[in-house]
Amino acid sequence: MYEFIFAQNDKTNKKFIRKSYEVKRHLNITALHTLFEAVYDSGYSFVGESHNFWECVYITDGNATVTSNDKIYHLEANDMIFHKPFEFHNLQIENSENARVFIFSFTESGEFMKYFENKVFKLSKMQKSTVEMLNEYLNSKYSQTNSAKESNVKNYMECYNSFSAFSNTVISYIELLFLQLRDNAGLIVLSNVTSPGAELFKEAVNFMNANITSNLSVNQIAKYCHTSTTGLKQVFYDYAGLGVHKYFLHLKISAATRLLENGEPVGSVAESLGFSSPGYFSSVYKRETGYSPSQINPKP
Repeated sequence: MYEFIFAQNDKTNKKFIRKSYEVKRHLNITALHTLFEAVYDSGYSFVGESHNFWECVYITDGNATVTSNDKIYHLEANDMIFHKPFEFHNLQIENSENARVFIFSFTESGEFMKYFENKVFKLSKMQKSTVEMLNEYLNSKYSQTNSAKESNVKNYMECYNSFSAFSNTVISYIELLFLQLRDNAGLIVLSNVTSPGAELFKEAVNFMNANITSNLSVNQIAKYCHTSTTGLKQVFYDYAGLGVHKYFLHLKISAATRLLENGEPVGSVAESLGFSSPGYFSSVYKRETGYSPSQINPKP
């Protein structure tokens, strides 16, 4: 694209050509779901979850143990982890001190975010500064709302309707951070924890995923992993915050959501994932997600 411009101070009134460059948008964040900062005490454990949007967890102070599908990470201050859609995740504070954590979740409809799948970053000074500027903006707006109060949790989404430019400003900071992360090749990507318990957890989750169409019992999973049912249950409570059967159900529900969103009929999804009937599948799906399968895909 070219732009023709007449020079205002040119006595010959000549025109010259200035080339225009298209602005390429790499990110397309279409919705914010959560946006908060929390101070968690030692011993805090968040019951694991999965959902159909991205979530980003940043450790501001202290440290935390984070489960991400079959991987377990030890995160310290200035570390950031990305949870992709349908990825089971859990957070625990095992240290003797508390931890300050900044968490936001969002929907992004482009291909840009694929780079962040299964990645953990230690933020550089520049990237940390971007997060600090975002937090400064959020706290300034939060302090102006009627809901501003002393609390271990600051839900910044309470500011959404109070300031017209709130969401655009927040998204601008987030996009700047993501672009900085994507362009900085010198970032440190952390390795996951490899303790015996973490390895057992990984082995069990991989076995569940490989048999997602079956109805595995806890005994079957424990036998495959060469451990006791008691030991297996303890590992899942340690790293996922819930029982073995409940975790397997989470995996099935996530798989079902992907199939439904891809246009697979409800009956076919129920059968392929080992549910006894479409009706039973629908009741379990609604109980776990709050939505009926027909709301995701109306095909019977």
